[in-house]
Amino acid sequence: MATSPVRRRQTAAKIAGAIGVPVALAVIGGMTITPANAEPAHGTAATAQALIAQVQAAGDSAGSSALMGAATDSFGRTVAFVNDSDSDAGALRSSIDGRNAAGADIQLVSLSGELHSAAASTLVGGAGTGITLADGSGYVCSVGFPAWSKAGKPAFISAGHCYASDHNAEVWQTKPSSDTASGTGQGYYDPVEKIGTVGFTQFGGPGDTKGADGDTSSIDISAVDVTNTALTPRPLVTDWTTAAGEDLSASATPVKSVGAIDPSQPVKRSGRTTGMTAGDVTKTADGAYITDGWMLVDDHFVRGFGITAKADHGDSGGPIVQGDRAVGVVSAIGTLWDGTPLTWGASLVDSLPSTGGYTVAQFVDVPQVSTVKTGDTIGTGSTISGTGQPGDDISATFTGVPDVVKATVAADGTWSVAAPNTPGEYGIAVHATRGFDSSDTLSITVKVATGAPAITSPSGVVTDTVREISGTGVPGATVSVTGDVTATATVADDGSWSVSADLGYGNHQVKATQVYAGQTSAETTASFRVAPEAPVITTPADGSVYSDGSAPTAVNGTGLPGAAVTVEMDGRSTSTTVADDGSWSVPVTVSLAGGQHVISATQSVNGSASAAVQTTITVNAPAAPSAPGDQQGPAESGDTPTGEPVPVDAQTVSGTLAQTGAGRGVIWAAGAGITALIAGAALSIRGALKARRLDS
Repeated sequence: MATSPVRRRQTAAKIAGAIGVPVALAVIGGMTITPANAEPAHGTAATAQALIAQVQAAGDSAGSSALMGAATDSFGRTVAFVNDSDSDAGALRSSIDGRNAAGADIQLVSLSGELHSAAASTLVGGAGTGITLADGSGYVCSVGFPAWSKAGKPAFISAGHCYASDHNAEVWQTKPSSDTASGTGQGYYDPVEKIGTVGFTQFGGPGDTKGADGDTSSIDISAVDVTNTALTPRPLVTDWTTAAGEDLSASATPVKSVGAIDPSQPVKRSGRTTGMTAGDVTKTADGAYITDGWMLVDDHFVRGFGITAKADHGDSGGPIVQGDRAVGVVSAIGTLWDGTPLTWGASLVDSLPSTGGYTVAQFVDVPQVSTVKTGDTIGTGSTISGTGQPGDDISATFTGVPDVVKATVAADGTWSVAAPNTPGEYGIAVHATRGFDSSDTLSITVKVATGAPAITSPSGVVTDTVREISGTGVPGATVSVTGDVTATATVADDGSWSVSADLGYGNHQVKATQVYAGQTSAETTASFRVAPEAPVITTPADGSVYSDGSAPTAVNGTGLPGAAVTVEMDGRSTSTTVADDGSWSVPVTVSLAGGQHVISATQSVNGSASAAVQTTITVNAPAAPSAPGDQQGPAESGDTPTGEPVPVDAQTVSGTLAQTGAGRGVIWAAGAGITALIAGAALSIRGALKARRLDS
């Protein structure tokens, strides 16, 4: 009979404050951390101890529950560690303020919560888990992948058969050094932390029915909600080499993506019984890979794939990875006819959609900033660029700027944001998010100087008289515009500025600088062109067709009086000037051959040409004369003209079309001895493939 889980209460030892909890003397960042039951060092710890004693004696009125500890820093001052997430934090701060007002010199260090052992607080893929049933029996399995619920709450993914006997089970984390994979443990069930409760589980078809061969809803997947707030799931897969120290996260591989099994890549899996093992995707006798099929596991069909990485009882639910990509969880084990291990993996991409929104947690790389570094000086509003994982959302914050600047990493792995519009020194903090996962933060410090203002309009080619030059700059700065326009403006609070202009047809250039807080920026230049609208071709009309000998002899149209019109056709061009009444005409002085002819026309004012307008006409070719005796009679009945395709009688074609693709995947019947595979290949499996129930 399995041992019932004995709940081992994990108490977070408060530094120098937990009565009866031994705390070792330590030096952290130059501060001597002194336990309450230790002797004072050189008499300096007495004040720290006195503070703890006084606060604890005063109880809730002094905020005792929020005092995590006390210390003496290298200047001889007392330091109090305050848990600001505690409801009594305000009372504690007021109590300390009162002591300081009376002559004490107590420094405050704010904590976001209680302190916990790092080893005990991390949950990773491959770690051992267990449940106990009402009859005293139970199961041990392994964590597959730390995950998130649809609501963004912490969870982990495992195999559905681990919780098939109790869909509401309480799940416990086992002590790593007691698990078989540690190399020193005996493998007995040694629970140390309650993880949470089962949130979803399915083994076989919906409702844990048998399912069916080829049924895409026949899966083996579960999700456990992590309700223990002292546990932090991390997107890692442990290799078990650090189990003796109880910290499985100390040597682990990060999970950065989720995908389908790739037969060209090796695989690894991890679990509480055999630790981490490696192998390849299982192949048939003729070399075909088994990447999508259905296995009968304990009379339940499970969609997945085969791998040769060895697993054993208790490894069920553990992670299967290829590099840093999560591909599946361990569902069943067996042995091929030649002794090669067979581990059946439940496919994540095929199973996760059925869980109701649970997703595998992923390690997000810290984005990099490539265009600036700490100590650089950049201009206001200039572009800050970097690299990251495509699709990640980038958040950049600037010291003193309330709004977070957002960007998305493009497919080429690049992103960019704009620097602040106000000069000064800024700390820049950049991090990336993907779903509910976030990267660590990259921090740099740069100086933002008054940069050149931007001229945003006009730009390129415009067809209307330019009445305004506008752009952006530093709010409050004075912008000076020179060139074809001379004017000044003050940048508005929203960073915009504009000056009046009156620029007609032609090429133009303006320049601008801005002055802010006595600093004059560099100069920016904008060139643009004001062009007339395209002229109109009135005749010949677009699409006109002319018989041989009646082609048009002139091209006529309208435009701007005084504009120079250039007409092109068949590689020849001619020009004319638009008359005062807005009309123009150019003669066609060549004979137009049969076929299509494209006529284009532009008009130019002050050297600025318009876009082209086009008209296409067709001139029919003259009819070819008939040669005497060149007539042919109709073909005799039954003859097929030369060069025509010969129809095929459908009744003369027979046979069976080849089926392209497999409609149902591959089923392996566990315990049947013979496994049906693709291309007629067969593979023998020795023994029934089952997930072991821990009943002894």
